[in-house]
Amino acid sequence: MILVDTNVFIIDRFFPGDEHYDANKAFVEELDGLDALVSVYNLFELLGLASFNLNEEEFKRWFYEFDHVYAVRILYPPGLDNSLHDHFLWLWTKPPGALRRRPG
Repeated sequence: MILVDTNVFIIDRFFPGDEHYDANKAFVEELDGLDALVSVYNLFELLGLASFNLNEEEFKRWFYEFDHVYAVRILYPPGLDNSLHDHFLWLWTKPPGALRRRPG
């Protein structure tokens, strides 16, 4: 199992001229065999960055089907194994102080 950071997807999709692009692309192509994960919070970061460069259709696909765009599983906090959309709605309904509290 491996947790993949945001920059891997940003380089893959938006920076083909990056000096690390070839190595990055090789890594992306191996994700399926790595049991790769991306945290829901990294995915929110990624969507925020990518929103300036994706068309509406691409953005919706990344939002609703990121695990089909890339061979990764989305890692949610314990007890919230649902869709990104549902997790976003859950976060949106919490008062800011509740999100800072430690569980337990």
